[in-house]
Amino acid sequence: MAIVHICAIAILSYLFYLFPPSSVAWRDVAFWLVFGLATHAVQFRAAVFRNQSIRVSVGFAASTAMIALFPPSVSMVLISLSSISWGDVTGKNLWYKIAFNRSMFLFCGGTAAAVFTVIRGIGDPDNVTWTIGSNLVAGLVYFVANFLLLATVVALASDRPVQRILSSTYSTSTLVSYLTLATFGSALALIYIRVSPLAVLFFGIPLVAFYYALQNSARVRRFYSQLIQSLSESLDLREHETAGHTRRIAVLAQHLGRMLGLDSNALESVYVAGLMHDLGKLGMPDSVLLKPEQLTEEEWEIARRHPVEGARLLEPYEHLRGVAEIVRHHHERYDGTGYPDGLEGEAIPLGARIVSVVDAFDAMYFGRPYRSARSWEEVREEVSRARGGQFDPQVTEVFLSLDWPRVLEQLLAEDQERAHE
Repeated sequence: MAIVHICAIAILSYLFYLFPPSSVAWRDVAFWLVFGLATHAVQFRAAVFRNQSIRVSVGFAASTAMIALFPPSVSMVLISLSSISWGDVTGKNLWYKIAFNRSMFLFCGGTAAAVFTVIRGIGDPDNVTWTIGSNLVAGLVYFVANFLLLATVVALASDRPVQRILSSTYSTSTLVSYLTLATFGSALALIYIRVSPLAVLFFGIPLVAFYYALQNSARVRRFYSQLIQSLSESLDLREHETAGHTRRIAVLAQHLGRMLGLDSNALESVYVAGLMHDLGKLGMPDSVLLKPEQLTEEEWEIARRHPVEGARLLEPYEHLRGVAEIVRHHHERYDGTGYPDGLEGEAIPLGARIVSVVDAFDAMYFGRPYRSARSWEEVREEVSRARGGQFDPQVTEVFLSLDWPRVLEQLLAEDQERAHE
């Protein structure tokens, strides 16, 4: 945190030297300080780190307006002060967190303001289109600086790799929200200059509407996540001997997907597919599902239908069709001898090839009613032998590069945090 404070003070001093606030009208400063405080109070929760909420505020529109209206030295101070929350004032928030947040906003605001000033100066400062474009670039710089700074601090505090924090919290929708608010901010600045401050207050109405749209979107996303979690837990209740199996598959598959370079949308699909991969077992008779001995051939035919049944339940929902594909094909084999469709090689969806490996690992390492658990060394040897036959060679190579029993506990703890956000 000390580095953030030092960088913030250094940027503030440098920008005050380059852009002294001599020509600033203090009534303008007062207006935007009050407007910024009001808009920053309107927040919604976007993510959780170590059980602490990370919130996005529509006040970012006010911040980008400040960047366009004031010299960098003034705008960065305004951005920092206008983000003060009621918890900061009442003492609810700890002093060092308040100090960190002020420095963080100084750093991000100052960096974005400097970028805006440089880019705007390259073109025609009186050109509205050029000014808005410069402000959008500044908004993007602010987003990247803020995101990287938070992720680095959380990674240092929690002893996790920065890459894992970034990949698990980055959302394209959040970036789009920031850029949309930056566009609002550019419009606010133009209205303030060309119309009146009162018109800016009226323009705040769409900002409130935008806030409620973001809030509802976040609420729907949390509801969707909780519903998926509850459904996966109901699967564990039916097959209590393998309790926790679906969550382990979800977190292992997501982590393996991350190591293979999947994007955030694909990682989410793999995670949900891990939770839902045995959904089709809900319709399987207890005499087959819970049988402690090896299944007969006839019983295996019944058991082999569960990927198809699970996919059938998911396919009607458009946003789950990618998940349904993974669920249907997670028992395919790389050599084409799997089921239900006998797909071969890369014709099998990558998500299904990932789930296939971690599902086999879980079955061997934790055991089943009809088969005792094996050691990690034995599991490694078995997975290695199945490379190119049952499993994708590339996925297998990446899988074997980690000591999965060692990292599993940490992955489950992180997943538990996200589940309670």
